[in-house]
Amino acid sequence: MKTAIVHFAKTLLAITLLVPTVTLAQTTVYSYQSGNFDAPNIWTFTNGGTDFVTGTPNPDWNYVINPGHTITLTANDQIVQTVSTRTVTINGTLNVQTFTTQTFERLLGNGTLRISTGAFSNSVDHVSK
Repeated sequence: MKTAIVHFAKTLLAITLLVPTVTLAQTTVYSYQSGNFDAPNIWTFTNGGTDFVTGTPNPDWNYVINPGHTITLTANDQIVQTVSTRTVTINGTLNVQTFTTQTFERLLGNGTLRISTGAFSNSVDHVSK
């Protein structure tokens, strides 16, 4: 009986320590080349890698726009209507076309942010490095 209780306690402790790690893990993707935000072969899971994101980019990921790359958000991009992106690091250029529903938690980097029309309704933090 004592062995079963000790085993249960160890298992419970392991689960308790693992769950926050799993739920707090945040995916970061990196621009591979210039193009529309949701176009194929724009984002990779490793900086400089070719492990491309398939399908529509996830609005809950962090995005890094590399130097020399221009990423464009257009009114037709699916991500425009659902974005809740945690952090966008702009070391290249982010072109934002007509929109009204963007929510970025943080905008970072030394790059260029171009806004054609619209307004950030919920930009929480902007930091220029």
